Amino acid sequence: MKHILAKCLEWSPAVSRWLLLPCLLGVLALALAPSGVAPRFAWSALINHVAAFTALAGLLATGWPRLPVWAGALGLMALGGAIELTQGLSIFGREPDWMDMAANGVGVGFGFTLAFAVRIARERMSGAPSPS
Repeated sequence: MKHILAKCLEWSPAVSRWLLLPCLLGVLALALAPSGVAPRFAWSALINHVAAFTALAGLLATGWPRLPVWAGALGLMALGGAIELTQGLSIFGREPDWMDMAANGVGVGFGFTLAFAVRIARERMSGAPSPS
């Protein structure tokens, strides 16, 4: 088990940088799909928001470890706000929802927290600060 954890912690910032764009495009495609088209992966749409923004924040934080947390969080929350406003357009058949924005914020918090935990674990396992 320790070997598996060590391999997971070797994830380089470059991998996160490469994965961020496809993840972002997937989130946008699902968020902007017309009502009823986007699949439901969980029992609640709020969990989908939390999961999507946890992934985005985690990839952002691990891909750009020197980026200030406030800047990354602000950018992702602005993205979430833009998505909600765009969903309000009549062509999508969807409505903006403040609860979705709250779920996005929870996901951003989870993502940055997980990335911080990974950074701490890397440092403890290697005995040196993680690469930037």
